[in-house]
Amino acid sequence: MGDASEMSLGLESVKAFSGKITQAVFGFVGAVVFARALGADGFGGFYSLLAVVLVADRPVRGVAQAVEKRSTEVDAVRSEVVGAGVLAAAVVVATLSVAAFLLRSRLRDVAGFQNAWVVFVVLLAALSGFTLVQKLLGAEGVIGVQTWNDTLRSLLTLPAQIGLVLAGVGAAGLGYGLAAATVAVIPVGLWFARPGLSVPSVATLRSVWSFARHSAVGTLVGKAYDQFDILLLNVVLGQAVSGYYKAAFSLAMPGVFLANVVASGLAPKLSNQLSKGGEARADVTNGVSYASLFAVPVFFGALALPDALMRTVFGGAFDGTGAFLVGLALYNLLHSQVVIYQHALNGLDRPDLEARVSTVTLVGNVVLGVAAVYVVGGIGVVIATVLAEACRAVAFAHSVRSLVPDIEVFPRPLVKQLVAGVTMAAVLVVVRELVPIGSVLGLAAAVAVGAVVYLGGLLAISAELRLTLRAVYADAVG
Repeated sequence: MGDASEMSLGLESVKAFSGKITQAVFGFVGAVVFARALGADGFGGFYSLLAVVLVADRPVRGVAQAVEKRSTEVDAVRSEVVGAGVLAAAVVVATLSVAAFLLRSRLRDVAGFQNAWVVFVVLLAALSGFTLVQKLLGAEGVIGVQTWNDTLRSLLTLPAQIGLVLAGVGAAGLGYGLAAATVAVIPVGLWFARPGLSVPSVATLRSVWSFARHSAVGTLVGKAYDQFDILLLNVVLGQAVSGYYKAAFSLAMPGVFLANVVASGLAPKLSNQLSKGGEARADVTNGVSYASLFAVPVFFGALALPDALMRTVFGGAFDGTGAFLVGLALYNLLHSQVVIYQHALNGLDRPDLEARVSTVTLVGNVVLGVAAVYVVGGIGVVIATVLAEACRAVAFAHSVRSLVPDIEVFPRPLVKQLVAGVTMAAVLVVVRELVPIGSVLGLAAAVAVGAVVYLGGLLAISAELRLTLRAVYADAVG
């Protein structure tokens, strides 16, 4: 077994981020192709069904987090911990499969196609197995391998989905293609993790349960919070509006990739080193410092070019939906900080705090979102989510600081990223006024200008970033 406390979080994050960029490209291409091929209704219907799956699989993800946490502890019997995870996942999948059959008509209404419950079950089983394997890789501290295994899944998913859609399967083909690609990469993850498997003892079951009972609730509530918007829009305003939301989210999503990568390595590293008597301040502060490195320019770019981005990328049917993009890019900027604190709490063995904060903010988001969608329409849901995420960021930061008092909530590297982002937005507004953006080439040129201004300006003013990049390079060359 690897030693998670010994990982170079910066180097592993760079390896993983390169995989995330590849995922972003394939995910982006897929979103554009399927939004145009299936229309807003079919596109929104599938992703509404996927949102239900991603909420339903949270108990398994909570168990997988517990497996990752207990596996990194120095006195763990790892094969028994894995056995406990497999047993729990099988029970959850079997139970929810029965529930899906009983609710098949409702799932059909959400997705807009027949046999939606079959797609639900296939996806649930595939994603549950994949999640457990990915967490085992995280426990090894190999987040680069973990991310590239997910990237391989993306490489396989897109052609499988395109083939099924062209074969006439329709929106259901997106689900079958994703499930097939997910199952295909599970053996790859197992080969790297080599976890071992044995019947868990009562003591191991109790140890895993003591963590999972909180992490399962926290992940369930957290994902319900994440997917609430698209489901509410589907129910109240129809599949098309949920399609607008998903398209905007696809454009904003790359901003949070780095944060997810850093966070995935943070929890096992903290867990392992704290079990040896180490400390958490430096790693948490570094995570907060750089998690938003790409979320900042995505937000300010969306703020400067909202409608041009949506119209040019997704077509005329998505014209006038730029407000969705701005709101969701701001949400992802906030979320890039939230995810660091969430994983820090797991590494600190306090999933109960995550569950409490997520539950309170979910309730607030539901109440405000339902009211807003009837008052101001679809964008009201996005506004409610941004406000809820801001509250969640404050609450999580406070929770982590109560355990690690000397971490920095607004470190200098983060402040400098915001300064560079504001500068980039100002330049893009000038570019937009001087050169109308009505084509893919024009949009690409504007994005390139923004990237040069942001990265060039940030490297010029941030000695901390230059030092970090040199340190990562030194780790890479040995």
